[in-house]
Amino acid sequence: MAAVRRHRQWATGAAGGAARHRLVDRLNRRRAAPCGLAEDARRHRAHRRCDRRPGGHLRRRHRRGEGASLRGVRLRVPGSPTLTNDRQRDDERVTEHPIANTEQAEAWNSEEGQHWAAHQDRYDAMSGAFTEHLLGAAAITETDTVLDIGCGNGQTTRLAARRASRGRAVGLDLSAPMLERAAATAAGEGIANVTFEQGDAQVQPLPSSAFDVAISRFGVMFFADPVAAFANVGTAIRPGGRLAFVCWQDLARNEWLMVPAGAALAFVELPDLGGPGAPGPFSLAEPDRIEVILGDAGFADVHVDSVDAPMRLGADAADAVEFLRGTGMARALLAKADPPTVARALDAVGEALRPHEQADGLYLTGTAWLVTAARP
Repeated sequence: MAAVRRHRQWATGAAGGAARHRLVDRLNRRRAAPCGLAEDARRHRAHRRCDRRPGGHLRRRHRRGEGASLRGVRLRVPGSPTLTNDRQRDDERVTEHPIANTEQAEAWNSEEGQHWAAHQDRYDAMSGAFTEHLLGAAAITETDTVLDIGCGNGQTTRLAARRASRGRAVGLDLSAPMLERAAATAAGEGIANVTFEQGDAQVQPLPSSAFDVAISRFGVMFFADPVAAFANVGTAIRPGGRLAFVCWQDLARNEWLMVPAGAALAFVELPDLGGPGAPGPFSLAEPDRIEVILGDAGFADVHVDSVDAPMRLGADAADAVEFLRGTGMARALLAKADPPTVARALDAVGEALRPHEQADGLYLTGTAWLVTAARP
């Protein structure tokens, strides 16, 4: 049974009002007839074909021809370790890996991934407080081997590698633009005990029991089949090893999204942001669902704690609006609007953000689940 510390009801604060209530109402109506927990678990079991492995872990059996193939580049920092003997070609290690989540792969290798790579420092600063919670829970020692799932631009991988000074860290992600930034940054910082690989954690061939700990900062919500993905990750963690990740709580509890989106909704329609059961930022928003998924994937000792943190969106409202308009959510919100409507929506977002300006930047609160589990 998971230990779950429930989060307090999020206060509306200064940005409350009709726009916020309208956003919550629309979101609730878009999530028509959500599946119950038992049905959700049943669909997971029906979706995959699996064998029970020793210790309760699951091994996915893929039908011939199932899924696509991802030509992944292993990006190495000079002197860094590798985990498999892939063929060498110039300065790259090239492998062919299957990919199950083609939609997410397309997104993170196009505009979304490019935006994250271009704004590496901004995204890292936004998530900085959550990173502290994550690494504290992971309890990485100097000799550990660490797997970072959905590593993105690689900040958490690099920090893990520094903590595992006599061990090593491997970052895994779908996004080539972000992995290139990750490898370049690690090389620039002189971190040699780190490797970055492009692949889908759901189906990526991972060495058995090779890692002491697996971590993820907001990188595990996008799996097409989360049970299969966590089971695959579980096989790579040694018995007695651990898993630690942070994932977003419900949209309504995340001020950093509610404030700008609520203001924009006076002019544009709410896009499909996903929710429990569908790949997307809020797929693991329900703690009971996290328990079901991790238990079904073979993990034990599941703990789910609520954490919130200030997120710096920019120097001021104008800077934050310019940044936010390039994010995936903003592009989805504004995609069908004409230029005058887009301008009015962005003006409204700026007005909604202005009360949150502080001397050192504009801050809004983010709320996440901090999840830990053990590999039996």
